[in-house]
Amino acid sequence: MASYGGEMTRIVEHANRETFLVIQVETPEALAQLPEIASVPGVDGIFYGPADMALRMALQPTEKRVSYEDALGRIAAQAERQGKFWGSMPANLDQMRDLAQRGAHLIPWQNDLALIKQGLVLRSQELDAIYAELRR
Repeated sequence: MASYGGEMTRIVEHANRETFLVIQVETPEALAQLPEIASVPGVDGIFYGPADMALRMALQPTEKRVSYEDALGRIAAQAERQGKFWGSMPANLDQMRDLAQRGAHLIPWQNDLALIKQGLVLRSQELDAIYAELRR
C-alpha cells in the first residue's frame, strides 16, 4: 500500500462504503441459526432462497418442515430486529408485490438463466421471421 500512498486508503474507504454483505438463507440449519448468523458484524442483509430451501425442506421429516410463509416471516422479523435489509426471489408478480408490501428491500426479478432463455427465444423468433420472408 505504501507505493499508492493516501490514494490506496481512499480507494479502500470508498470500496467499504460501496460494498455490502448479504447472507443467503437456503437451508433449514441456516434458518434455525438465523439470529446468530444475522448478528455477525459486517452482515448488512438477509436473502431468502425459496427454491433451494424448498428442495431441502422436502428432505426433512414432516414435523421439522417450515413453510415458505413461516420462513419468510422469520427472516423479515430477524432483519427488522437486527436493523438489516432483506429480500427474496419472487416466483411471479404476485409474490413480488407481496414481498414489497412486507417491506423487502432486495427483490431481484428473474435470474440470469431465465433472461438468457428469453433472449434466445426472441432471437430464434427473429431468425424464423427472416427465413420465412426469404421463402416467400
